[in-house]
Amino acid sequence: MKYAVPLLMAAPAEETYINLVFTAGLVAKTVAAAIERMVVVRCRLERTALVQGIVRYTTSCPPKSRAWRGMVLVLMAFVFWSLFIPGVILYLRLVEGMPFERHIVFLANTLVPTVCMSLSDCAFAAVLAACVFLAEDVAEDAEREMAGLSGATTLADLDKARAVRALRTRQQRLHDVVLACNQAHGASNLCWLSLVVLESCVFLFFGMAYIRDKLSGHKGRDGSGGAIGLLWGCALIIRFIANCILGQRLCHNHGRISEVLQGLLAVNPCISNDTIKEVRGFFHQVLVQDNRCGVFDLLYFDLKTMTAVIGSFTTFLVILFQFESDVSTPQAKATRHLVTDYTQFLALWRPNRTFWLEEISLR
Repeated sequence: MKYAVPLLMAAPAEETYINLVFTAGLVAKTVAAAIERMVVVRCRLERTALVQGIVRYTTSCPPKSRAWRGMVLVLMAFVFWSLFIPGVILYLRLVEGMPFERHIVFLANTLVPTVCMSLSDCAFAAVLAACVFLAEDVAEDAEREMAGLSGATTLADLDKARAVRALRTRQQRLHDVVLACNQAHGASNLCWLSLVVLESCVFLFFGMAYIRDKLSGHKGRDGSGGAIGLLWGCALIIRFIANCILGQRLCHNHGRISEVLQGLLAVNPCISNDTIKEVRGFFHQVLVQDNRCGVFDLLYFDLKTMTAVIGSFTTFLVILFQFESDVSTPQAKATRHLVTDYTQFLALWRPNRTFWLEEISLR
């Protein structure tokens, strides 16, 4: 009597662990991308109002040529980074010779959700860059106007008062744009932050594990997968750092206005009554405003948030490597061999238990 014994072609534990980590990251990214798409559809009116507010501001207060160049360059850099890196990844997969079916699955599961979220982040980066350079124009105009007021006399100067009032109006409109940006892009930014922490951590873990295996002489992984992991993980972190730098620049420009107003009130209080009222009102307005772009009122894109997110990212990366080392310990390997032997025994015993019982009873 012949018996068919199944062969358990199990992958090594390290490879299985990395595949599980990659699959978990893929599922998390797909869920985040689906939620982000629903948020975009839900907040379409808020985003339309945000664009209208920016257009009205730039129409009534045209930015300087340097501000226009800065906004265009930032947007071009983000769009280029969003399309160039996926293009390189796609090229590496084509060179690898992936089958057509796997190629379609790779596009649908990996590239398309990430590119959609990257383009949504480009829209937020464009608004953030506009706020940064418009705030820089307001800060420079405020410094110039306050420098002109420092030599004023006690005579009434309505022209200076009107100039300060115009600056107050521009600052208030810019603050309204920042608040509208936080409401329109808040939920999308939250999904994007989760993608940055999870996907960049998974891809960098995959790429660093590939480099470690190459240095140790292990041939288990493909080179394009390791290169893709390092490339895309670094790209996500760099984009997040760029957003935080822009947000910190916006806070810096807001602080410049506050400092120049406070310095004028402290050094030269003997200016006209109408002007001093406008300056004091402007200073109070700047103090109560919070010109920071971010996720609603939960967190903002600045150096503090950048430090916290990078710390969380580093912690997750260390945890992934720690679990991989636990899987590779001799005790874990012995346990896996025991489980494999027991599984093979059950696979041989269950289909033929009657025959084995008869053999045992005869003996």
